[in-house]
Amino acid sequence: MKNILFENKQKIILYFFKILRFIIIFGLIFIILLPFLEIFITSIKSPSDLSDPTIYWIPQNPTFKNIIFTYRQLTAHNAFYNSLMISFLTAIIQVIITAKAGYSFAKLKFKGNNIIFLLIMLTIFIPIDSLNTSRLLFFTFHPLFGIKIIGSRYSIYIMTFLGMGYRSPIFIYIFRQYFRSISNDILEQAQIDGANNFKVFYKIMLPNARGAILTTGILTFVWTYNDYYFPSLFNFSNSNIYLLSTRLAGGRYRNPSVSALMMIIPLLIIYMFINKYLLDSIQKTAIC
Repeated sequence: MKNILFENKQKIILYFFKILRFIIIFGLIFIILLPFLEIFITSIKSPSDLSDPTIYWIPQNPTFKNIIFTYRQLTAHNAFYNSLMISFLTAIIQVIITAKAGYSFAKLKFKGNNIIFLLIMLTIFIPIDSLNTSRLLFFTFHPLFGIKIIGSRYSIYIMTFLGMGYRSPIFIYIFRQYFRSISNDILEQAQIDGANNFKVFYKIMLPNARGAILTTGILTFVWTYNDYYFPSLFNFSNSNIYLLSTRLAGGRYRNPSVSALMMIIPLLIIYMFINKYLLDSIQKTAIC
């Protein structure tokens, strides 16, 4: 009889924790999805629904005209294309530069290795605003091969190429940890076979750091795509370089919710295709 009561208590406790876990997970999902639902519902509201304070969740006259109109505005000024292209190229440059830096700090021994790496890590704590003046002076008075950098999309590319890109120190650290986990015996065997550091990096190290590559590429793409700070700092708006982030921040669209939805959709599509690979890479990065 006591065993039966004990088993019943265990079942009750087990069911209780299952219900509690469901409530917590459901609450977290609701909190995460609530802003997106509000943006989507506001985007399909008609002007009469928007002016009626009693209509909040369920529009009486839903319409997709706002979305179509905003999409035409974005494609007319190439803001959609510019945002995607700049984000994509910046992500590629970021992966190449941070991977090389991470490989150097992990496998190449030279004087001051740890000190330089420590200094790079300390730059994470430097406020971005404190570097405004130095960045503007550098890119204003040091044109690259006669290319005007201020007011040009090359400013983002050059900044990333010089290791000053979006959270570059964090990605250098990620690659360094990845490469340190690779056995030195593999490198020594490759060097015995006649491979130099360049071949070792591209043929051995990079293929074994796919998780770091994917993590760095995706996060850089998302941060560049959503960034307003650097395009405004380098005067993109004065050079007719239209981006989704700068135009949305400038309030040039009659319905900001539609513009925000148009910015979110490409990221959601990308996430749907790479969800599995991104989660695996994040787990491997945490392990390393």
